[in-house]
Amino acid sequence: MRRDVEQAASSLSLASLQRWYKKIASLDLAWLLRWHKKLAWIAGGALMLWGLSGVLHPIMSALSPKPLPLAAGKVLSPDVAVVAPGRLFLPAAKVQSLRLRMLGDTPAWRVGLSGSAVGLWFNASSGLALLGADSAEAVRLARAALGDSSSKIRSITPINEFNDAYPAMNKILPVWQVEFDRDDGMMAFVDTEGARLASLSDQRKRVLLPLFSALHSWSWASTSVQRIGISLLLGTVLLSMLSGLAMYGLRWRKDTLRRSHMARWHRSLGLLAGLAGLILLASGLLHLWLARPPLQVAAPAPLAMLPELHGLPSGVSGLSAVNVNGVGYWLVDHVNKSLPSNTHAGHHQAQPVVNALPLYLNDHGAVQVGLAEQHA
Repeated sequence: MRRDVEQAASSLSLASLQRWYKKIASLDLAWLLRWHKKLAWIAGGALMLWGLSGVLHPIMSALSPKPLPLAAGKVLSPDVAVVAPGRLFLPAAKVQSLRLRMLGDTPAWRVGLSGSAVGLWFNASSGLALLGADSAEAVRLARAALGDSSSKIRSITPINEFNDAYPAMNKILPVWQVEFDRDDGMMAFVDTEGARLASLSDQRKRVLLPLFSALHSWSWASTSVQRIGISLLLGTVLLSMLSGLAMYGLRWRKDTLRRSHMARWHRSLGLLAGLAGLILLASGLLHLWLARPPLQVAAPAPLAMLPELHGLPSGVSGLSAVNVNGVGYWLVDHVNKSLPSNTHAGHHQAQPVVNALPLYLNDHGAVQVGLAEQHA
């Protein structure tokens, strides 16, 4: 029974192929050639549009300014008496983030507030507010990333939303935009909370990136216009390639293929372009219609519980407050080879850190085993 079904299916598929072949064979060669030439102009223009604009991508990558690696933060001294977070003079807004690290030579708290791009800084030893510290830290990070300690700063602006100069591909918000007074119009976008560089942009990048987006992705059009317009152009290219392949099949069957050197080159390149184009067009249309929009990452929830800190562990250059299962802990930003596994940091011998997972500490500096998996 199964063999009969397989034979029937095989004969059915063979019959279908034969019918399609007869339909192609019955096409008028002159009619195909006429439409192939007309469609080729549109197809050629579309391929040039996406091909040449696509070349802009590696050009932009090669011409983009290259940042210098930022130096690791200074280690917090375990002998410093730190003012508890609860004693800081904080505004009524909800605390989004709380980090302890060195600000220059000063141990400092950085407090991020919900809805604010500008962080508040406090001297961790005295609890006094450090006015203007967030913008100063942004300038320091920008200069370090560029290796530029002398150029004047033209402007420094907090960025809460993505824009043409800082598109959504950078993913990090909020950031500071630090514009240098240089001939290349250099801008650095830095995240002072994470002490990291988000992006660099110069005049060339600000010219090429919108050009690439406009030509290659049709960023100027709505989603519906993009899908319909690009589908029509790709459909025209598809018809042009199919008509060319059909003409080749007809001429090969009738043995009327031209024998000239130029005709052979055109035929060979046309076959390669046609077969490759079918794959590229099919995958492009699938991407156009099935690809989902980029995930918009929601801002983290404000901290419901601020952990206490009764002592600093040794070898640590940063601590971030986190809430796991309703309890406040400290996430170690950086650690230097070893960390005490004791209850009170600095009073016992340090042990090598062999776990690649992030380290979590309680308010007394003891490592919390298994908390990384729970937080993840």
